[in-house]
Amino acid sequence: MSVWTEKFIRLNKYSRPGLKLKGVKKLVLHWTANPGATAANHFTYYDQTIIEAKRYASAHIFVDKNEAINIIPLDEVAYHANDGTYRGVPELKPNANLLSIGVEMCVEKDGTFHPDTIARTEDVFVELCQRYKLDPLKDIVRHYDITRKKLSSAVGQKWTSIRRLQKACDVENERWRCICCSKRRHAVKNCNKA
Repeated sequence: MSVWTEKFIRLNKYSRPGLKLKGVKKLVLHWTANPGATAANHFTYYDQTIIEAKRYASAHIFVDKNEAINIIPLDEVAYHANDGTYRGVPELKPNANLLSIGVEMCVEKDGTFHPDTIARTEDVFVELCQRYKLDPLKDIVRHYDITRKKLSSAVGQKWTSIRRLQKACDVENERWRCICCSKRRHAVKNCNKA
């Protein structure tokens, strides 16, 4: 059982073009910068509002303190990490959207991350790293790492969260969330239900 719910937005040229990914080389961490909006709010935004506004943007998974929603199939392109001028992670050239999965962390009204959002995001990254055989210490990157866009100083503080996520998902330390029995920090190879 997955840690996220699949609830796909409709096909459209602005947020879900239906194009297939060319592979998954990295996972890209974003934060919504939309204080107080939930994962469900973002589903509605990308399924309706952004289409009406004729604006190109999206991500695959949105995580809040109560749930994680996968709004674009993981084998399809989301418009989350390419602004037309590529500056970042070499493995994702020339267009990060074609080679990565975008995960957005929802922020609380006060601009912070709820501890449950952080924990749920860790679980999402663990599952994605397992599924795509990625190394969390090398293959989880920030949106900034790709675009080099300067963002608010609050975003710099968010790097602490990604480092925590990377360490929580560390394969070598066998801190995976077991997909057999769903216990956190339990290696599948050591599970008596595997």
